Amino acid sequence: MNYIYALINPLNNKIFYVGKTKSLIKRYKQHLKQIDRNYSKNNIIQLIIENNLQPILMVLEQVSNNWEDREKFYINLYKKDLTNLTEGGENPPLKKSSRIVLLFNKEGKLLQKFSSITECSIKLNIPYNTIVSSCLRENLYKNKYYFLYEECYLSKGLQLKKYKINCGPKYKYKVIDRENNIFNFKTKEEASNFTKDSIRTITRYCNKLQNSFSNRGFQYKKGRRLSQEV
Repeated sequence: MNYIYALINPLNNKIFYVGKTKSLIKRYKQHLKQIDRNYSKNNIIQLIIENNLQPILMVLEQVSNNWEDREKFYINLYKKDLTNLTEGGENPPLKKSSRIVLLFNKEGKLLQKFSSITECSIKLNIPYNTIVSSCLRENLYKNKYYFLYEECYLSKGLQLKKYKINCGPKYKYKVIDRENNIFNFKTKEEASNFTKDSIRTITRYCNKLQNSFSNRGFQYKKGRRLSQEV
């Protein structure tokens, strides 16, 4: 039996993803882990989790045959607010949608606004995936800037001219590479999976006062959270 399902954002009660699966529980857990490359979907899921909530999974229909047509039907029905990368039925990816990107300095001041990630990447000569990663995790790029999706702050009921922005890492552990890029993680295990340094190594470097690099080229620090009124 195949299930056509929808993911609902509890922050605004809108369907933001439609999919098909044979195992609802397994597929739901995969969405929560954010392991695929659908950055738009993952960004919404991360925002929901940060608000101490979880996406709502709703079964739209159970089908035994021709699930492709039914998935296409629901994707077309709710396409206005969806983050799906395909038209359904395992079709080729859709054209990337434009998402407004905001550039802040590390003090939380809005510096520039871009109509899309592509425009931001071209004008600033920064890799596309680097900007996406910063938008998703709110990483500090080159220890100077943040890239953020405008919709994240609008969905939180915040305004562009005046709001509170997290200017420091929101996660417990901060990883810095030799190019001074900062990556934030909730646990040592997550940091270890990213850098391939052992948890013991991470613990040892977190406790060091000097800013030395591990053999794999990373610094480790315990993060703090800081808010700045703009």
